[in-house]
Amino acid sequence: MRTVAKKLGARLGLPAGWDVVQRLAGADAEAAVRLLKKDEETEHALLMKVQELVNATFWGWGGHGAKTRTRDRGAEPVAKALKVMSVIYVQNAEVYVNYRSRRAEIANAMQPSMPCGDTWDVKTAKVPLVSGRLKENPVDPMLNEHYLWHGCRPEGAEGITDANFDLERAGSAYGSLFGPGIYLAESCMKADEYTTADLRGYFPLLLCRVVLGNVNYCDHVSPVSVSSELVASCKPSGSHHSVLGDREKVHGTFREFIVFDNHQVYPEYIVWYRREF
Repeated sequence: MRTVAKKLGARLGLPAGWDVVQRLAGADAEAAVRLLKKDEETEHALLMKVQELVNATFWGWGGHGAKTRTRDRGAEPVAKALKVMSVIYVQNAEVYVNYRSRRAEIANAMQPSMPCGDTWDVKTAKVPLVSGRLKENPVDPMLNEHYLWHGCRPEGAEGITDANFDLERAGSAYGSLFGPGIYLAESCMKADEYTTADLRGYFPLLLCRVVLGNVNYCDHVSPVSVSSELVASCKPSGSHHSVLGDREKVHGTFREFIVFDNHQVYPEYIVWYRREF
């Protein structure tokens, strides 16, 4: 069974370290059919690497530093730090295969003249996740592929990692300044604005692999007035694959990265944390 599982995983193009296909021989029939598996990471080096990434990105680079906040936070105080309590690694074969396919499409469509990689200075790239099961950095900055944060409620963290992002719900909670898409952040301080605690007092952040491809940069003071144009630019007939909304430049808050195709995002980790004041 392990031999068959390995061959099937290779045929699907799943990462070599995945063992989700072996669930086909297990008792969890639903997980087996869906090829879905979530494991708590226990390797100390990886947990420290995730904490390092949280520490490095719990900040605002628009001039307000540790006091950066947007109106979406409301009256809620900003924590002094976030302490990682648990990291869950997600093996979702269907979502990963779709992500891999879309990534290949974007790679073929990338225009050499378009800026990529270090040009955008994506802050999460400062701490590569090379530890544990990841022997080398899986993201490719030449495709503008990066790890980015997404804040959500506990039930959202489970639902998204079970079945991927639902674009029909885009903007239902906080609006959609740059159009109805999936909003991601390089700052976990920004993502922390959208989380709530579970019964343990733990908050969830999704650490997602995202392929941004050709990025449509937007520093419009009122992006909602041009949101339809931004969305159109990322359609199959457009020349871009994502939008970078630069509110850091406009208001001194945070940059946001928006994609309008959920196959461009793979939610790879659930990072559970406590807020420290």
